[in-house]
Amino acid sequence: MTLIPDLVGNTDATVSEIQDQFNRILEYTQGYSIKSDELFQQWWKNKERFRARFGPNLIKNLGHVEFHLSEKEKGTLINQFLELAGCELMSLEYNTFSNFINSNASTFFSNTVSTVTLPNCADFKVGMKLVKAFKFFIHDHMVLRRLQEYASSLIQKEKMSGDFCVSIHPLDFLTSSVNTYNWRSCHALDGEYRAGNLSYMADNVTFMCYIKGEATLQYPFLPNGVTWNSKKWRMFVYLDPTDQLCFLGRQYPYSLNHVDELIHDKILPFSPLNWAPFMDTYVSSFHTSDDILPLAEKYYCIERRNGCELFPLHALVHDTNAHDPLHFNDLLFSHCYEPMYSSRYIYTETNDVPLLEVGADVKCMHCGQDYIYAESDSMLCKNCAIDMEVIDPPEEDDDYYEEDNEEADYINF
Repeated sequence: MTLIPDLVGNTDATVSEIQDQFNRILEYTQGYSIKSDELFQQWWKNKERFRARFGPNLIKNLGHVEFHLSEKEKGTLINQFLELAGCELMSLEYNTFSNFINSNASTFFSNTVSTVTLPNCADFKVGMKLVKAFKFFIHDHMVLRRLQEYASSLIQKEKMSGDFCVSIHPLDFLTSSVNTYNWRSCHALDGEYRAGNLSYMADNVTFMCYIKGEATLQYPFLPNGVTWNSKKWRMFVYLDPTDQLCFLGRQYPYSLNHVDELIHDKILPFSPLNWAPFMDTYVSSFHTSDDILPLAEKYYCIERRNGCELFPLHALVHDTNAHDPLHFNDLLFSHCYEPMYSSRYIYTETNDVPLLEVGADVKCMHCGQDYIYAESDSMLCKNCAIDMEVIDPPEEDDDYYEEDNEEADYINF
């Protein structure tokens, strides 16, 4: 076990007990013995400033909350529903049905008909249940039932409620995408970026927010006797070490309205008045007298001593670079998420801007000697991955080469 002192005061478990549960989960899900001492030392040191804020439980419960889907997310879900309907219905039937759904998009999630699109149907009335009105457009009983059930499941997602928690707890990082609410991400314990959970746990900028269900559960992914909360929703938050710049990660399984306001008012340090509201706007082009010219990357507006200045994203955020990153950094690489960010009014004489270095290098969870192999769908170093046949051994070099090849196989720009 580590040399970390046990937590004292109002806590559910000591660090040693947490580490024991952590190891048991990894042994159960990954299938090999675990060495996590160095990881826990990294976590204890690098999360020190968050431990001071979140308390000895490592989880700060802000109480019961209720959120609703953003308008953008509502539109996305309606489009997904229509795509499914398009696979189920004939073209003419689909045209009249999609017209009905689009005409009632504003009341789709309240399950209410606001616009009648079949004027000659006496039973089709404003105010009736929207899902019930599907019967006027869909004649195949089985298709009708499937689309009604799917629409009902989407409508139920409109409201998200539960206890809102802020956490640096190792088991929360480990189970960041393990839940009983039918959503998943690449950071699941069988996911393509499962090692990224450890990378976030070990860095000095990342904490997690989530809405948990009422019960503490025995996951299918957890060994017998280990129970943990099930996350209805979660999001990583990145706060630079100087407490001046904060980015919100992508929300899973979907985006909720006003979460950023809660983070701004309840979690960011110092007075909320010192922080600009969260925003997701950026500059991607500039205007000349003759044209609009695109920029090579996104530029973000940061409050400075003499007003707002624009900085490219790479000047504000990058991945840990000593070894290959183990996580998927939504801030930098997601094609469907525009990062939300806030900055504290910075009154410094220098031109330095806070930098978020997301993730940390982590040693192999089996041998504890070498760094985890870049293929982050395992938590092993290259040698252990080869020994366990997770990856193939490198091919032997046949020492073949050509000398004085005058034809270059690349283009020099």
